[in-house]
Order: sequence, then structure tokens, then C-alpha cells
Amino acid sequence: MEKIEFEKEKEYLADTIKLVNKKLKYYLNYEQKVDNMLDTSNNEYLEYLRNNANKINDNDFVEIMNMQSRLDDLQSDTIDINKSIEVCHKMQNKPYFASIVIKDRDELNPEKYYIGIHSLESSQKNYRVIDWRSPIASIFYDVEHGKCQIRTNSSILNCFLDKKRQFGIDKGELKYYIDSNINIEDDLLKIALASNTSNQMKSIVQTIQKEQNSVIRGDEYKNLVVQGVAGSGKTAIAIHRIAYLMYKLKGKISSKNINFLSPNNAFSSYISSVLPDLAEQDIDKVQLDDLARINLKNHCIVEKKFEQIERLILSQDLNEYNLKTSYEFLLEMIKFANENYINNFDIQDFEVNNTLIDSKKIKELFFGRYKDRDLFTRLKWITDNIFDLYFYKVKSVDRILKYKQFIFTKLYKAIKNKNCVKAYMNFLDSKNLKLKLVGNKVKNEDAYGILFFKIFIYGIDKFENIKHLVIDEMQDYSAVQLYIIKNLFDCVYTMLGDFNQTINPTSSKKILNSFNNILGVESNFVELNKTYRSTSQIVEFYNKIGKKSNVNYVNRSGDAVEFIKTNEKDEISTILSLIDDFKTKGFRSIAIITKTNIQALDLSKKFENKNININLIDDNVDKYDNEVCIISIYNSKGLEFDGVIVYNVDDSYSSELDRNLLYIACTRALHKLTLTCNSQEFSKLIQN
Repeated sequence: MEKIEFEKEKEYLADTIKLVNKKLKYYLNYEQKVDNMLDTSNNEYLEYLRNNANKINDNDFVEIMNMQSRLDDLQSDTIDINKSIEVCHKMQNKPYFASIVIKDRDELNPEKYYIGIHSLESSQKNYRVIDWRSPIASIFYDVEHGKCQIRTNSSILNCFLDKKRQFGIDKGELKYYIDSNINIEDDLLKIALASNTSNQMKSIVQTIQKEQNSVIRGDEYKNLVVQGVAGSGKTAIAIHRIAYLMYKLKGKISSKNINFLSPNNAFSSYISSVLPDLAEQDIDKVQLDDLARINLKNHCIVEKKFEQIERLILSQDLNEYNLKTSYEFLLEMIKFANENYINNFDIQDFEVNNTLIDSKKIKELFFGRYKDRDLFTRLKWITDNIFDLYFYKVKSVDRILKYKQFIFTKLYKAIKNKNCVKAYMNFLDSKNLKLKLVGNKVKNEDAYGILFFKIFIYGIDKFENIKHLVIDEMQDYSAVQLYIIKNLFDCVYTMLGDFNQTINPTSSKKILNSFNNILGVESNFVELNKTYRSTSQIVEFYNKIGKKSNVNYVNRSGDAVEFIKTNEKDEISTILSLIDDFKTKGFRSIAIITKTNIQALDLSKKFENKNININLIDDNVDKYDNEVCIISIYNSKGLEFDGVIVYNVDDSYSSELDRNLLYIACTRALHKLTLTCNSQEFSKLIQN
């Protein structure tokens, strides 16, 4: 770094922070002003209601609506101001992380742009810092050096990237900068990867790679399916894509219009800080199993996902599971439902308030105009159509509701067997299968069959306000579940997963080929084959376990994978010694990963009264704390740890299903991976 250039950069940083502080002072003063206005308006509104409660006329109603609108506007202003204050606080510490110098296509007229998590205007249309999501900033991620293009919605500008610079800024102080005309990977990325993790996912905005950037900025109106190897940054990319969509579609979409389908509570907690770090409001996370339990609470008790996984691991019998989660099984259910509920629909003429309703008209609508709709929607739309045809003169709201309810009830009575559990059992009978309980619970894969028939017969309340849904760990969803998701969320999807990280990769890959048919629209497919998580030694080891040969990785060297034989008597002291060693290395997150939840619970009890705080992370945990934790392989999916101890890798790991589980466990480690065994020999899956 040249001293003169370094001083220039220090001066630019100091002036930028002065501007941030000036804007912060303005927003804090404006916040107080709006708060006072909000208090005054709210008091006036309440006083008006008290004084006019018994004599409100049409004019008063208009005045009340105007006052409510003003309150809404002030509350909206408060939200915007709070966000601006939050952005300023973040920019005080680090207003930008990179800069680019762009010339015109003749390599003349250089202009320098500083890139941060948010834009900063010094005057109208004069940006001191540009947002990382802007079209210009995309050049930083996509281009090494030379000719490039700035793409907007309406134009393409040809230009020339002359220089990229990355900054090390901490607490408002410039520590260093790096000029680089090569891929980001070679410098700050390795520094970031070598650092220790925490119990919250970090933003990757400074180190986004070209292939990741293409996913983040992908077509906002098309479904996107991302197949990425472990450690390729799938989840981080998805959350940064959410931030990008809220930037590009500002005014059309907000955090309230985006949902995240999460595998479990611990994972939801783990990713909850990324959007706030990017100065965006976090989004709601939901779990499909929770939605299933809510919709089936009056019909059956649903086996939890982790209970299903435990059952399959212990039984090693995937035949029926593979059948019931397949695309072919979904098609057979749809065929059965149509044959038994659609084709057999039969209704006779009936009267409504002495008016004869022609059944031919109903059948014409049912089998004709609305033939592409599900049963519930058909009946609802036929009801509206019949009412408009015969009773268009009726204006009373009460009579309209009464007539429509009567018509709908008549139509519904023509449907035989409206019990969704019985309907699914009849379908299973047609396939020479039986509905078998696990204790008093319906198997997880069967619960979604029941829910399919409930949706088909009764319909379901959709998430009407959701415009974009992110589905993580997509490889764990069956064809029936994807069909149900489509019925719950009629919107654009970003779907992410790794078909190597499932209990049956072959079955899941078949479902992938049917995504477009299930979702009803074409999806863009992106494959990410480079991992950024683990050291070279760890990646090479788990690739051998998983029999993977096409996975690329960042060449970051570390400790060799370690194998420790112990016994039941000494296993706890051995693990405690490993934890001490990991902590000595500065590791901030350490996981002991077990094959099953039952094993995790049993192991956690052995650490009681051992003067160490070890967290058990299972299905009951709402907040993720990974300083030292015990967690099952399934619950560890999507998470990462500085150091990983895979517990007791003995001959119980023997099948191809076990190979997949072991692969998942080992891919969780960033810097250090240790496998223990309490018997004479390690599993044959790793002996070679």
C-alpha cells in the first residue's frame, strides 16, 4: 500500500463517516418530531371518538377515516426512520467494504464507486457509497478486469473495469486495503473462511462469488432451483437474494411478503441475524410440519419429522417410504381423487326460495368451465355463478350470505365420503396398502396423504400475502409435500438443497425432475459445485465417504482428520479432552454429532455434573446456541461448526443410508474434524 494513497483513503473514509454522523443526527431529530406528531394525532383521534361516540354521522365517519390514515402514515414514517437510523449505526463502523474504478468503453473518463451494505448520498443523485445490490456493484462480484456491462431493467451500458479494491475497516478505522484484479477468493475470502464462526450465520456480502451473485440476482419473477454441494453457501445466498429482491422490488414487496420454509427451530434461529445485518427487516420462518399439524389437528396426531427420520434410520427399511414420497404416488392420488370425487359427482335439481335450480347448468360448470380447478374451488365458484344467474336482484347482505350458504351446502351434499382420513385409507386399499400407526401417531409420510385429500375435498387457507417463498433443504420434501406447498403458497419460489444430503439421494433426484410438473410452472435450475466451508483435508475426506468426485473447493489447508478409539468407560473424558483442545485453538462453536436424537439425549445425560455447559439441540429447542452442543445428524443439516466430533462411528454405520448420514455429519466441520469409536474397529465405510 502506497502511503500517499493510504492517506487519501483514510481521508475519504473520515469524510464519509462525518456524512453518516450528520445524517444520523438528522434522523434522530426527525424521529423525535414524528414521535411527538404521532402522540398528538393519537390523542386527538381518541378524544374525537370519546366526544362523538354516540352521534357519529357520515361526515364524522369521513373524518375518522382521515385521522386513521394520518396515523398509519406516521407509523409508516416511524418504521422508515428507524431503518435509516439502523443503517447509519452500521455504517458508522464500516460504511463500505470495496471500491471499483470504471472507465467508458474507450477506457477513458474513470469514475470510482465505493460499495457498502447501503447507499449514502452526499447530495441529490451524488452517491458517496453505492448499495451492493445496485447494477453497478454487480461488476465487483462478476468481473475480474477489463470489458464489462452495467445492466438495468431498460438498458445495457458497455464499460471497462480498471481496478478493484477491498478494504479492511473496523470501528470506523481503515486497517488496510488490497488492490486485486483477480477473483475475490484469493484474499479476503480466505481470511473470512479461516475465522471462527458463531451461533449466528454471517453476511457474505463482502465475499460473494460470481456463481453465487448470479443466483442472488436471478430473475425475480421465475422459480429458482439451486442444487448446491455442502458448504456452497446455498442458504446465505438465498437470504442475500431476499435482501436483493426487497431492494429491486421496493414498493412492490417487503419482508411481510416473503416467507422462509425452515427445517427446524434451531436453523430458524441460526439464520435470523443475516437480514438485520444487511439493514433489512427479518422475515417469518415456518415449518411445513407445523402447518400440517394445524390443518390436521381434528383428524389425527402427526408424527414429527425427526421421529420419522429416527424410525427410518433404525429400521433401515425405505421401500414404503420411497413409494409414498414419490411423484408416481402423487399422480396416483390425484387420479384416485378425480375418479372418486370428480367423475362421480352427481346432483339433482333443487329449489332455493321457490326458485328451481337446473342441475344441468351446475354439471356444465362442474365438468366444463371449472374442470381445471380442485373440488372445493369448483363448488365455491359454481355457488357464486348460480347466485349471480338466479338471484342477481338480491341486494341484502344477509340474504346474499344465506342464499350462497344454502347453495353451497346442497352442492357439497352431492359429494360422498367427505372424511379425508377415510378417503386416504380407501386410496391405500386400492394399492393393497394399509394405514399403520406409530404408537398413536400417523406416520409423517401418511399425514401428507391425508392432508392432500383434505385440501382436495375442503380446500385450504392460502398465504395470500406471500409473494416469494424460500424453501431450504428441498431434497427432504416429498412430491406430495411439494404439491401441498403449491396449494399453500401460490407465489414465486427460491428452492435450495443438496440431494447428497438426504436419506435417499436416488429417490430425491427423481422428484427434482418432476418439480416443474408439480409446481405448474417452469423453473430455472442452477448447480453449485464449489464448497467454501471446510479445509482441504476435511473436504477430501468427506468426498471419499460420499463417493463425490465433482466437488471443487477453496484450497485452505488445516489439520488432518483425526480418528480416536476409546471405550464406554473413557468416552466422556476423551470428548472433554477434545473440547479443551478445540477451545485452545480458539474455536467458538463445537458440535458433538450423533447418529440419532435418542443417542444425543443419552449422551447429554452423561455430561451432567461434569462442570461443563453443553447444550442439547433437538426438536424442542427454539434458540440456537452452538458454543458446545450435542446434536443429531439430521438436526445439524444447514449448520456449521468450527470443530466437529462425530460420535461413535462404529459398525452401526454400515448401509448406504448410513453413508449418507456420515457424509452429512462430516460436512458440518469448518476447521477440525474428529471421529470417535467406542469399539475395536471403525465403520467399514471409513476404514479405507
